[in-house]
Amino acid sequence: MFRRNLCFAAVLLAVGVFAADVRAPQELKLERATYHKITISWKYPADGTRIANYRVYRDGVEISRPVGESFSDAGVLPGRFYEYRVDAVTVGGNASAMSEPLKVKTFDSVEFAQHEQIELVVDSLHDTPAESLTALSLFSAVKAGIESLTGGGVVMNTFDSELAPRRSGPTRNGLPPGRSSTPA
Repeated sequence: MFRRNLCFAAVLLAVGVFAADVRAPQELKLERATYHKITISWKYPADGTRIANYRVYRDGVEISRPVGESFSDAGVLPGRFYEYRVDAVTVGGNASAMSEPLKVKTFDSVEFAQHEQIELVVDSLHDTPAESLTALSLFSAVKAGIESLTGGGVVMNTFDSELAPRRSGPTRNGLPPGRSSTPA
């Protein structure tokens, strides 16, 4: 009987149920901060410990229990400093030590008529992956912000020569690019 219990305890220890040394999350970093949102991420050492969830603390108060290694906080105010820490909880309920602190500041709000609309546009881009933030998407966001400030449709045209394909061969008139068929 003792041998069976010892084997069972060894299995539980191996899966992290009775893990004595639960390591703290590492590499806590800021992913993005805007006026009303902060996104942070971290890594947990790949040591075989089974993590049930993490606990995120803002200014010493637990605010969330995400399962993954990132968290977006929409409960922040413009122009404020916040300190975040994270700990890990194993499937057996054991908690790790706290991560190193991460201090973050949200964008300062600038007081002018209808500044809230600009803040909303910026915050709406917060969850957009960085690789999706193209010049065109940013231009569209600025256009939407201007339209919300003016209360109407705005016609904006732009041409970026860097976005246009370059021609290397002859043009429609058969001459190299930049050459005209009319004498100078």
